[in-house]
Amino acid sequence: MKAKISSLLLTALLFGCSKRDPHLPGYKVDSGDATAFLLKSAVSYGARPLKTSGLPNVEGEWRYKADKDGIQIYLVGDKFSQVQSLLLGAFGPPAIPPKTNENGQVSLGVYAAPAAGAAIQFLHDDLPDGSRYTQVLIVRSGALKL
Repeated sequence: MKAKISSLLLTALLFGCSKRDPHLPGYKVDSGDATAFLLKSAVSYGARPLKTSGLPNVEGEWRYKADKDGIQIYLVGDKFSQVQSLLLGAFGPPAIPPKTNENGQVSLGVYAAPAAGAAIQFLHDDLPDGSRYTQVLIVRSGALKL
């Protein structure tokens, strides 16, 4: 009986205390070296980096959801310049470089599927409550219907 209660308590602690993000229900949560996670994800969807070592480091928390065609990654906070440097180092200049508008907001940047092997989009995502994410969307080239 004690063993049964202990295993139930352990299960409840493991699954009941997992981190969740109220803004992104259904997304998995991870943290640590986002550089490795971003590159591994990009390669798994067909991206062909020009360089994989000596790249800028992106650390922190992220949320992600993946399927057979791609992955959505939300890095917590303003990691835009770090992600931009990482992608520039790994894939070279983007097909559509980000620009700053008259309000000082940076638009999205895009790496095209034919050149990079997969479409990679990165942008700021500011929520009404003040939460900020840096979004990276990676889609395998075969999933794009143009």
